[in-house]
Amino acid sequence: MHLWDVQRDDELVFKSKSKIKETLDDNLKVVGLACNVYDEYLFILKEKERIEAFLSKEPFSRDEFQKEIDKFKDTIEKIREEMPYEIRMNMFLVQCSEINNNLCEECQDIIQMILRCVSDYVFVKMAPEISNQVKSITEELGLKSTNSAELVDHEKRLEEIKVQEHKRLIAEYNDMIDWLVLLNKNPQLQTLDESIKPIYNAHKLIGTVVNNIEKAEGKLRQERQDIENALIDQTKRFNAKIDEQKKAVHEFKDKTNVKQYPQYIQQIEDINKTLKYLLEEGERINKQ
Repeated sequence: MHLWDVQRDDELVFKSKSKIKETLDDNLKVVGLACNVYDEYLFILKEKERIEAFLSKEPFSRDEFQKEIDKFKDTIEKIREEMPYEIRMNMFLVQCSEINNNLCEECQDIIQMILRCVSDYVFVKMAPEISNQVKSITEELGLKSTNSAELVDHEKRLEEIKVQEHKRLIAEYNDMIDWLVLLNKNPQLQTLDESIKPIYNAHKLIGTVVNNIEKAEGKLRQERQDIENALIDQTKRFNAKIDEQKKAVHEFKDKTNVKQYPQYIQQIEDINKTLKYLLEEGERINKQ
């Protein structure tokens, strides 16, 4: 069988090429429409950049975090339920399952980003900060008052801790627990047992604050009593010394022997030194 040559500019060739081009163009238009099926989900491709900026801004809001998580969960569910596994056309078959999976994985990655941020916020920042604050307060409450001025400062600080600091710590602790609940509501992030240790420590320490306050109140009452007793003793000894000097001064009215004047002058100087010391001692006692 012999096939004869056909020229490129032959009318039959020209018509065939035109028909093929027309068929391809018509089908490519349909493919273009098929590509637009995913226009609704194009935003996913730029979401990581937006979420990174979102996670860098404090203070954090649990409602906003949960809103973002729900947004991507809902998007995954919508893709799974509504998007086709494949799109069949006359000349093409578009496999959609891989596209769907990639979009869902991108959403899952973003959810993981958000949850990792929450995890760091709770376990690395909030829990240790609460523990450190409780330890600092415990150290303050354990300070010993050595004089009345320190006692007054410690009593004032105790009142601040009772009225303000304790309430603030409880609020911070409850806020931390609410963030922890958010993590538990979204179990996509695997939490290691070791990472929970700061939460346990914060819980343990926050429970000691009330007891430490009560102990500090008892300690300060005892210190006040001890300081007052010490001041009473010092005042008694001071008054006894004053009485001794009064007696010494009073005795000079009977000292009229001229020959003993040098001795009298020395005694007067000694009395003056003692009075100067007693003056300083009185000022020190008053400061206490």
